[in-house]
This record gives sequence, structure tokens and C-alpha cells, in this order.
Amino acid sequence: MNYSKYHQAHDAYRISLNQNNFLGGLVNLINDHLNEFSIQVKDGSSNYYFPDFLSSRLDNFCLFFESTLKPFISRMPISSRNPVSKVLESWDVQIGKDILKLPEALKAIVNLYYLGRVNEASKTLEVILKEVFIKQIGMNQELYIINSIPAKQNFYRARPNGEKPFERLELFHHNFENRHLVSTNRYSIPGVPALYLGSDPVICNMELNTPGFDNLSFSRLENNIPLNVLNIQRVEDAVFSVLRPNYNFLNKGNDIVAAYCAEYICNYISSFPLIIACTCLVKKPEGNFKPEYIIPQLLLQNVLNESKIDGIKYPSTKVVYPEGCSVDLSYNYVFPVKTTKKVGLCDRLSQMFNITEPTSLKLHDILNEHLDEQNQYNDLRDIIYPLWKILDNKPALSIS
Repeated sequence: MNYSKYHQAHDAYRISLNQNNFLGGLVNLINDHLNEFSIQVKDGSSNYYFPDFLSSRLDNFCLFFESTLKPFISRMPISSRNPVSKVLESWDVQIGKDILKLPEALKAIVNLYYLGRVNEASKTLEVILKEVFIKQIGMNQELYIINSIPAKQNFYRARPNGEKPFERLELFHHNFENRHLVSTNRYSIPGVPALYLGSDPVICNMELNTPGFDNLSFSRLENNIPLNVLNIQRVEDAVFSVLRPNYNFLNKGNDIVAAYCAEYICNYISSFPLIIACTCLVKKPEGNFKPEYIIPQLLLQNVLNESKIDGIKYPSTKVVYPEGCSVDLSYNYVFPVKTTKKVGLCDRLSQMFNITEPTSLKLHDILNEHLDEQNQYNDLRDIIYPLWKILDNKPALSIS
């Protein structure tokens, strides 16, 4: 999305939000304290110790909640006739406590992992996810940090070119007979294949640390069914994603829609300690063990064991996101295998996606001419439009 258009739209949302004191005030408060919602932070000290670094970041957010967010909520008047008031009461009483409970659990999980008690750490995360993020919806219980993706959405995948062109299914996940190639990564468990996708070709390029597009092959994937993903999201994108489709209702002063938007944002805030723990930048990329991967890998393990969740949506650590701008398209996705066998591909993932024949373009010279290091994501995205168009016009074919 064009960043200037984002700011124009956001100004319009500010005007409409003024009609609702709580929602408008909450959005303005977040925008005025974006530094408190920073992710992808790296410690610059020489005596780096990850448990202390994570504890410090979590403690700082809790302090911000206690000193700024909580007083703001407490000052808002409660009215039985206003749907937003129900959100205020629920958030102040219950979710406010959860915000303080979650950081302590995350600290304990990291310490358990450092003691070699990995199973106990995983179980602790599973318990806290259910305690903090489960809410009652009618007769069902659902995680409210789940994002539903409609069918027929586009995803992209890239691989560095080899000695010969890739077959179509070589752009899918590692075959089960190649488990030995699956190494540790932020959202990767050694030996467990998973399908890693980007929301656009630029993200795929950046994740592979490839200087150009000339030595990459790309495929487009399309989901056949709706997908449920855990949403690890930047605050700018979380706010914009709920305000954008509801702008007209908010502009007309619809209190029910305002309550929904307020609840969505409050739920995001309650999940932010988990987002902090999942987005810490790696201090020592050359290391075999990267403590910054502890929580993301345990989170993926929980997804493997949860039939109602298909994957995780998460921001790239390779992109320098402009502060205050919504670039909700620039995300990664991981979908772990849900079945296993000796050889071949996961039956479940094969049913979930179609994939195009791979393609590539010689864009290296163009990129070198136009690359702007201060805003490289935005520049690359405009430059590779021809590749994007070719991929979107290729038919996505069945896997199974």
C-alpha cells in the first residue's frame, strides 16, 4: 500500500473516531506511543543475556500499561446503554489482569528452556495460551488472536535456483524423505517440514537474503479452503485492519461497530507480550542455538497439536517497516505439516493449497539502479510488478 495514502486514510479515521470517545482516544493513544509497541528490537550491549533482555522488554510494556493504558481506561465513563462500556468493563476487570499474567509466564518458559526442561516449557505455554487467549463465543471457545483467511487468497514462495529448473512441487514443503534438510529457524522445528509462504514476492526475496531476483524461482499458491492463523501483527496493521473495513459505520456513529473495533484493539494489546517474545531480533546469527527462537518454536509446536489452527502469520525480521505506516501485506506465513508418512507431501497441506508452475525473471540490473536502502521494501515492491503480474496470471494447479 502507498504510505501517503495510508496517512490520508488514517487522518479520515481520526475524524470519524472523534465521534466515539473511547475508541478514538484509544487509537490516538496508541499512535502517540508507537515506541512502546516496537517489535524486532535487538540488544546492543556486550553482556547480552536473552532472559534478562526479554524480561526488560516485557517489564517496560507492563509499566506502560500500568502508567498510561490502565489510567486511560479507568477514566472512561461506564454507561449501560453504550456497547463500548461492556468492552471497558471486561477489559478492565479480566484482560487487564491477563496482560500482567502473560509476561510472567513467558519469562518462566524461557527459564525452563534454559534449564533443559523443554517439555515443561511447552506445556506452560499451552496452558497460558488457553488461560489468556480463550474466550467464549456462544457454545464454542475460540482463541481471539486467530485470524480467518478466506479461500482463494494469494500466497508466494521462492527458492534459489539450482543446476536445473524446479518441478512445480519442489516449490512446496520439503518431502518427508528429506526431513534431514529441515533445520532450526524462528518458526521451524528441526526435522518437521512446514510450508513457508510470503504475502508477496518481495518478502520471499528478503527472507532468503538474496541480492536480486535473477537467481530465484517463484510460485504462487492459492488456498482452497478458509484458513485459521495465529496473528503475530504490528500494532499499526492491527489497528488499520479493523478500522479500514468499518470506516463507514464508524463515521455514522455506529456504537456496536465501535465496540467491536475497541474489543479487537484491546485484545491485540493483551496479546502484545507474546508478540514481543516472538519478534526479538537475533543477537548472534552465527550461533547454533538462538534463544530468540524459543517462544516462536514452542508456539509452532502448539499449532502442530491444535486441529483448529492451520498456521502462524508473522512479520518479517528482514524488512525495515516505516514507523506509523500500515503495510499489512508484508507478512510471512508458516503452515506446519499435520500428517506424516515415509515419503511425499503432507496430505492435509496438499488439500489446502494449489500451486503454479515456478517462474523467474532477470531483474538484477533494474534492482541495482533503483534500490533505495532507506525504503527498500517500497521500492522493490514497485519494481517487481511484472513478476507479480505473471505469477498472478498463471493457473494454480492441484497438488493431491
